[in-house]
Amino acid sequence: MLPLGNFFINRLICKLPVWAGQLRFLGSSMQYLFRWQIFFFVIFVSLSYPLSAKTIQSSQNSIDSVLQMAKDKKLSERPEWLAMGHYRFANFPLQALFSGYESYIDDPEFFLAVDGKKDPQAELMATLQSFYNPDAKASDGQPVLCRYQVRYQWLNKQLDLNLAFSPEEDCELFVKWFNAINPGQVRLIFPSSYMNSSSSMFGHTLLRIDPPPGKERVDLISYAVNFGAILQVTKFDPFYAYRGLAGGYPGQFAVMPYHKKVKEYSKIENRDIWEYDLNLSKDEVNKMVLHLWEIGDSNFDYYFIDENCSFRLLSLLDVARPGLNSVQEFTVATIPIDTVRVLKDKGLIEGFKFRPSKATIMQSYIAALAKDEQNIVKDLVEQPELLDGELFQSLPENRKPLMVNTAFQYLRYTQTKKERSDKAARDSLIFLSALNKFPDENKLITIEEPARAENGHKVNLASISSGYIGDDSFADFQYRLVYHDLLDSDYGFLRGTEITFADTTFRWHKEEGLEVEKFDLISIAAFTPRTNFISLPSWSIRTGAEQVNAWGEEHLVAFVDGGRGVSYSMSGNDISYALLLGRFEYNPVYNSNFAPGMGFEVGQLWYLPWGVLQLDASALEMLNADDYRLNLSLEHNIVTSTNSAVRLGVERFINRDQHYTVSEIGFRYHF
Repeated sequence: MLPLGNFFINRLICKLPVWAGQLRFLGSSMQYLFRWQIFFFVIFVSLSYPLSAKTIQSSQNSIDSVLQMAKDKKLSERPEWLAMGHYRFANFPLQALFSGYESYIDDPEFFLAVDGKKDPQAELMATLQSFYNPDAKASDGQPVLCRYQVRYQWLNKQLDLNLAFSPEEDCELFVKWFNAINPGQVRLIFPSSYMNSSSSMFGHTLLRIDPPPGKERVDLISYAVNFGAILQVTKFDPFYAYRGLAGGYPGQFAVMPYHKKVKEYSKIENRDIWEYDLNLSKDEVNKMVLHLWEIGDSNFDYYFIDENCSFRLLSLLDVARPGLNSVQEFTVATIPIDTVRVLKDKGLIEGFKFRPSKATIMQSYIAALAKDEQNIVKDLVEQPELLDGELFQSLPENRKPLMVNTAFQYLRYTQTKKERSDKAARDSLIFLSALNKFPDENKLITIEEPARAENGHKVNLASISSGYIGDDSFADFQYRLVYHDLLDSDYGFLRGTEITFADTTFRWHKEEGLEVEKFDLISIAAFTPRTNFISLPSWSIRTGAEQVNAWGEEHLVAFVDGGRGVSYSMSGNDISYALLLGRFEYNPVYNSNFAPGMGFEVGQLWYLPWGVLQLDASALEMLNADDYRLNLSLEHNIVTSTNSAVRLGVERFINRDQHYTVSEIGFRYHF
C-alpha cells in the first residue's frame, strides 16, 4: 500500500476513540456500523490512485507494443499500405527530384502525419496513435476510425488492435453512404474517343459499381466512379492547355449515378461505350469502395498525359487487389485504352458489353438503306406528313418500317444537346404512331459491334527508315509518345483521325550529321465524311518545330498551323478531303522573323486490305516573305502485323528557289 494510504489509516485510528465518545448516545449498534463504513471508504480511496495509474500505464503499454509490432513486421513497406497511401518509389529519373517514397495524393489534409506524404512509416505510426485516441478527428470532422476504414480493417487484421469500435454503430454517415452504393460488382467503362472534344480525344475510363448479383437490376441505377480535373474557368484562359499538361488543375474522385455519365457520353457527346466485367471478389470490391470513402474529396494534381482519369482508377484497383501494381505499368504516358490492355493482360477482364451511342444507332439504320431510300427519309424528317403521301405509300411494305424508324432515330440525333421543341415532340409522336402499325421484326436492324480499341495497335511508336534527297542518302530515327496517325492501321480506331504527341524525328546525313528533322508537340486531324444526314467540319491543327527550306537554306523553325474544310466518302473505304490552311512560323531567314502563311490542302485516303494509302497536295503562300511552298506526296503504310508496318513514301517539294524529291522506306513498330 502506498504511503498516502498508511497516512489516512493512522489518522483514522487516532481519531476513532474521540468520534466514538461523541457518538455514544446513538447506541452500540450504530457505533459499529459507522466505524465500518468509514473504514471501507478510506480503504477504497487509498487504493483508487494505484488502480488508476495502473490502467493508464497498461493502455500506454498497449499502444507502445502495437507500434513496436508494426515496426517489427515492417507494415509500412507492405504493398497494401503503399497502395492505400498511393505511394511511389523514386525510380530513375525521379531520383533527381526526391529520394525514397512520395504519395501521388497532393492534399496535405489526407495525411495524419506532418510528413506523411513522403514517409509511409510516419503515416503508419500516426494512424495507429490516432486510432487509440478517442478524440482524434480527420480533416473533415469525422472520427479517424470512421474516415480511414480500409486502414483500420487491414491494421486490425495485422495487429489485433482490440479496439471497442464498430463502424455499423459508431459511423452513421459512412454506413448511410455505403448502404446507398450497395457494392457487389465492378465494371470498367470505356467511352470511345470523341474528336470534337479536346478533353475526350483519347477516350476516357471510369468504373461502375453494381449491386450484388442475385437480383434483377437496371445497370443505369448503378454508381459511377470518375476522376477528372476540377476546372474553374469562367473566362478565356490562354494557358488552359499548358495547365492541363503541367498539373495546373486539381483532380478529384467523384461518385455519382451511372445514368448521368451515360447521358453525358452516349447521348450528349455521341460516344460509343464499352463495359468490361472485372473479376474482383466481394471483399476486393468492398475494399475499393471503402478506400473511395477514405479519399473523399482529396486533391491530386491532374496531368493530361500521365496522371489522368485512367491512371487514378488503376490506383483504386491496386488497393482492391494488393500486388496488382497496375500503375507501375506506366512511367511516361497513360492512355485510356492502354489501361484496358493492362487489366486484360493481368487477368481482371472476363467479359464485355457494347452500348452504342445515338450517332452509331442512327448511322447503322442509314447504312441499311439504299441511296434513294435515304433521300426519302431525309424528306420525311422535314415533313412527317409525307408518310401519307403517294410516294411513301407506293414503297414495298417490308421497307417502310425501317425507313420510318430511321427517320425517328435521325430526329432523336438532331435533338442532341438541344431542348426538345414542340415540333420535335409532335414529329416524334407521329413516327412512333406509324411504327406501331408495323410488325416488330421489320422495325429493327442488327447493330454491328466495331473493333475494340484494345485489339488495335499499341500507342508508342519507334521507327527507322532510310531514303534519298535527290542523290544524297539519309537515315531517320523516329519516336512518338502517342497515339495514332492518319496512315496507321485503322483497326480499333476512328478512320480519318489523327492524334499524336511528342512525335520526334532525328535525321542523319553525311554533310550535316545528326539533327532534329521534326518535332510535333501535338498534331490532330479529323476528316469526318459529310452525308445527307451528318455535316461535321473536317479540321487539323499542328504545332512544334521542323526543318524548312526557305531561300535556298534549311532552318529549324517553330510553327503552328491548321486548316478547316470538308470531307466526303464515295465507297465507304475512302475519304476525300479539302482544307483551307493557315500557318504562323518563327523563321530567322525572313526579314520579319515571324511569317504568316495561307493556302489549301487536298487529298485522298484509301483503306485497303493491306494498309492505308494517302495522296496529298498542298500549297502555301508566305505572306510577308515573298516565298511559297508546294508539296505533293504519296505514302503507303503496309501493315505486317498488329503492331508493325512498312511505310513507303515519295514527296515532291517546290519553293521559290528550289525543287527536289524525297523518297523513303522504313519499318515501324508500336509498343
